[in-house]
Amino acid sequence: MNVVELLQQQAAGVPDRNALIDLTGRSVRTLTYAQFERAAAVAGGVFRRSGLAAGSSVMVIHPVNADLYVALAGMLRAGLIPVVCDPGAGHQQFNRACSTVSPKAVFASAAGCLFAATIPALRGVRYRFSTAGFLGSIKISRGPADPTIVARADDDPALITFTSGSTGLPKALMRTHSVLRAQLDAIRATLPLEGVEIITMPVVLLANLASGATSVIPSIDLRKPGAASADGLAQDILLTQATGIVAPPAMLDGLLRAEPSKLRSLRRIVTGGGPVMPSMVGALQAILPAAEVHSIYGSSEAEPIACLAWSSVSDVDVEAMRCGAGLLAGTATPGSTVRVHDGEIIVAGSHVVPGYLDASFDAETKLRLDEKIWHRTGDGGYVDPSGRLWLTGRIGAVIRDRHGIMESFRVECALSFNGALRRSALIGTSSRRTLLVEPRRGAVVDEMSIRRAIPWAHVDNVQRVGRLPVDRRHNSKIDYPAVRRMLKR
Repeated sequence: MNVVELLQQQAAGVPDRNALIDLTGRSVRTLTYAQFERAAAVAGGVFRRSGLAAGSSVMVIHPVNADLYVALAGMLRAGLIPVVCDPGAGHQQFNRACSTVSPKAVFASAAGCLFAATIPALRGVRYRFSTAGFLGSIKISRGPADPTIVARADDDPALITFTSGSTGLPKALMRTHSVLRAQLDAIRATLPLEGVEIITMPVVLLANLASGATSVIPSIDLRKPGAASADGLAQDILLTQATGIVAPPAMLDGLLRAEPSKLRSLRRIVTGGGPVMPSMVGALQAILPAAEVHSIYGSSEAEPIACLAWSSVSDVDVEAMRCGAGLLAGTATPGSTVRVHDGEIIVAGSHVVPGYLDASFDAETKLRLDEKIWHRTGDGGYVDPSGRLWLTGRIGAVIRDRHGIMESFRVECALSFNGALRRSALIGTSSRRTLLVEPRRGAVVDEMSIRRAIPWAHVDNVQRVGRLPVDRRHNSKIDYPAVRRMLKR
């Protein structure tokens, strides 16, 4: 089954419901499910008539807007394989992507066409598509609607994306039609996708389209979530009367500074892509007491893994997180089998990508146990007596010294309750435990209060920094290798 049929089913079931509300242009653009289906059918026809063979890969260089999702649906209809880099990817990542994938075509915006001309591996690509017919490219929005959906087998490639690279070089991930369908199904089974939702995470937007919900593409710049305009996002929520939002923690942390009256329509907040600290959730609940907050734990290779409805979190749980128990991640999502193997969280299931496009990376994160392929998350943790998963930090950030063993999330989660701190990072260097703290703007850092909160962490040195390095994709996870490099300078 071609995974795009999940989207087509919604056009048949709820044709007049809004599928996309695009706020990225000068005016609001709205597409119903029927209109989205027709636009995708036109694009699919253009791709098919071009002569590009099914199974060919297409490098995507396009901003996140309605045209992007129409094009992705059109490519899938034609049996093509979109290759999608992060919104903020630069020359280096695109060069690496091209060397790994060797795309047969390019789909780009006008600016993307100019950018593609600067990538040596893309200059000789024969097939070029765009939304505007720029620089001799084929315009995908012109021509008759083609009802054809090219049949694809479950094991045929559907989509190529890349890991965030927060623990090394980004790796190319090839999702087959069955894996992508399983991921969309897992998200739909985990979250109540309904109403009008501001979506800032691409895979969740695809799940929304497969569920018949209305997705709002916000006007803000998604390339740097941590620096996104809180006022702009709040205005988007007010304009569309959005009932839900899906965003990384860094973006929601910024939203706390917005005018609360603009956020009153929200009834559901979903976050993930980085540690979701209880203090931030508490701040959200304080200004939006009627909104349900859900956090998702997962990775590019396995999304989602676990989900937590914060309404189920007790005062005892919060106190445990304050006292060093780690970060509560919730229960395994439908279809996920989760274990802790040698202290590391591993996961198996039909929604788990079994390997990388470059198989040489498989040895790092793939494990065969009980005749299953398990993904090694790189995260430490444990399962409590209630069957809930707790995170204790990255395996590579564990400190082993004269005081014993200390895991980073135990400290960083405990310190998240300190309102003066935006982030913290615990690093072991030369038999010393160094705690780096990033204060909030205008806040006064009290080292004694920090030490009193975590006496069990045996911190040798507390160092204040202007900004702690975080991952490029969601700006929400501490980049520990970069922190170590910063300490050496």
